[in-house]
Amino acid sequence: MGCQSSMCADSTELILSQPLGGKFIDVNFPVSEKSTNLSINTLQRREKEKNTESARKFYLLKSVIKISLRDLKNFNDLSKISEIWVNEIYRVMEESSILAEDLKTIVSVNSRGDSLTIKHELDGVRNFDMIKTFYTKILPYTDKEFDFSNYQSNESFLTSLCPLTIFFYLKLGYEIDFGIGVEKPMDRKQMALFLTSCNEAGNITTWASLNNQPIPISCSFSVVSKTKVLTFYIFDGLKNQNIDRGFSLFEEFGAPAGKDVERMFRINTADEVYCSLEFDDKAIRTISLLIQNEEICEHMLGVVDANPDVLKWNAFHSLLPGRLVGIDLTSDGFVLKKISSL
Repeated sequence: MGCQSSMCADSTELILSQPLGGKFIDVNFPVSEKSTNLSINTLQRREKEKNTESARKFYLLKSVIKISLRDLKNFNDLSKISEIWVNEIYRVMEESSILAEDLKTIVSVNSRGDSLTIKHELDGVRNFDMIKTFYTKILPYTDKEFDFSNYQSNESFLTSLCPLTIFFYLKLGYEIDFGIGVEKPMDRKQMALFLTSCNEAGNITTWASLNNQPIPISCSFSVVSKTKVLTFYIFDGLKNQNIDRGFSLFEEFGAPAGKDVERMFRINTADEVYCSLEFDDKAIRTISLLIQNEEICEHMLGVVDANPDVLKWNAFHSLLPGRLVGIDLTSDGFVLKKISSL
């Protein structure tokens, strides 16, 4: 329906297109000095808060690394590598974030005290070149080799998922590893593509089919080895059903966790379960199961791990209260794992 005003020459012509008295009127909205100062003050306050939070996380991370790894023979090299990681990965991601809480840092340790993993998550990252720069700067402290051909194909796959959240991880211990991953649910076709290099791909697909198709929500790859990690989210059943499906991964690809371990894990504060497979082109290297329960960590030490480093475990807990607790099964047996956020 056109404009019916007498100022319109045509009923289909809008009044806003007509000049008033042969002149167009410019309307200037005065800028409020108060609102401008408020915006500037808000930005300055947020920047100050971000810097304060960044400093807190930096010193906390440094303390966790020292407590967890200081008795390892290669601690001096690990300390250098972690400093370079902070400068070349963490700082770059921090500069790309707007608020301090945009950049999430997650740390995990195992009950034997010989491994620490640092993970930084941020939305919107599209440039991964910082991982190459990090590699060139740690060459004096490691004999790892950057696999460029493997890196390019894996990077292309991650980009094809159009993920929102990207993460970089660094594993420190007697074994050093680092890489890139994404937090993004995958369909069956995408999961199959990610598993292409795994000789257990068919069995993993079969396990998923028999367990109501748990959702692959995260995947990552190492840039210095052929290692990949695929994480499933199990949530659509009752709590005990979800835990049963998670433990079936151990029975299918490793060894049963045992009744005592399963009993402890059923004291879960949430219904959902996270389980992961770490594999290379030859075999599955690690099977993991995670639940949300901070209270049972201490009680699980002797149940899961026959030789835990209790002092390190308690020191880590005093610095970083738990977020998730879980178990890993490797060729060395079962170990307890704890994941916390800085």
